Amino acid sequence: MRNRLRPRLTYANVIATLALFLALGGGAAFAASTLGKSSVGSKQLKRNAVTGAKVKDGSLSAGDFKAGQLPAGDRGTSGDRGPQGVAGAPGATHVVVRYGERVGVKDAGDVGQSLASCEPGEALTGGGFDLEGEPAPIVEETEYVSPYTLIVDRPGGEGVEIEGEFVYPDPDNGAPANSWTVVLRNELDPTIFFRAYAMCARP
Repeated sequence: MRNRLRPRLTYANVIATLALFLALGGGAAFAASTLGKSSVGSKQLKRNAVTGAKVKDGSLSAGDFKAGQLPAGDRGTSGDRGPQGVAGAPGATHVVVRYGERVGVKDAGDVGQSLASCEPGEALTGGGFDLEGEPAPIVEETEYVSPYTLIVDRPGGEGVEIEGEFVYPDPDNGAPANSWTVVLRNELDPTIFFRAYAMCARP
């Protein structure tokens, strides 16, 4: 009578069966069944594991893309033109000289005034005075004597007589000026002739 071959469960048989099970995908199924919800994060994902085919359409925003990856949108319509500004006053582009009256101061101690004014539409930018035939100063030993004393040389109007004396008030701060006044006092006997001039700018 022949002896029957009875299957025997050995260690080698168990290992071989387990290896076959894992090779056929049982290990992946086992791992998937044992992972908890939301337990896979960025640390568990390999590089380049997530491809475009695995991303849900419409789930990404513009911040998920690098600069230049998204195509530019259509150009928007132009906005309404703003209101036009108020035109400024024309600037001064020409400067002319306006002379005042020629004044002669004859005797020592006499005072004379010359006033140069800009014409309407012009703006005063400066001024001064000319001396005609300026007399030479006198030197007495070591003392220098000037032939005249400059009393006023600035923007302003004519002097005002108050109690028998002429007063030349300073122009108000910020007030417009269109004339230049010069006042001289003769210190020697020779007659001194002078005239004021104004530098006037016009458009």
